[in-house]
Amino acid sequence: MDIDTQEICGFQVFDDSQGETKHMVDVLLQTIQYKNQPIDVLFGDGSYSKYDIFEMLTKAGIKPIINIPKNADLQLDNMDKSKIRRRRMQKIPVRTLVAREQLKNKEKWKKENKYGRRWTVEFVFSAFKRLFGQAVISKKKKYLKNEITAKINLYNLMKNC
Repeated sequence: MDIDTQEICGFQVFDDSQGETKHMVDVLLQTIQYKNQPIDVLFGDGSYSKYDIFEMLTKAGIKPIINIPKNADLQLDNMDKSKIRRRRMQKIPVRTLVAREQLKNKEKWKKENKYGRRWTVEFVFSAFKRLFGQAVISKKKKYLKNEITAKINLYNLMKNC
């Protein structure tokens, strides 16, 4: 969603067995197409604090403002061996640099990066759920997407009135 306009700009349908971060590229592309402009910054909670996400965002020219959990592992243990070998030949991963900066002084990092603006996202989704409920009526994925698209379009129209 666009934090400035509070419009929902993209979505992806998936079940509980899939994490939302796996669908992030699709949602980013939808957002770029919807807004017809590049994305400068991505605010995210701890579920987005994966090495691959930081690298992908940095390569795309998107500044990752993602909260790193206090107990974050700064090692590359959770990555496959081929990625680890490649990374040892490269510079320090972006996520590690961000994590080191954040963990020095979390409050300072939040203030400097305006991380508090991320709560706008939570507010918008809360308002969306109050208007339309948490459940969907459709059963088939095709119709589910149509139903959610209609609800998002209606929400965005109401925001702009």
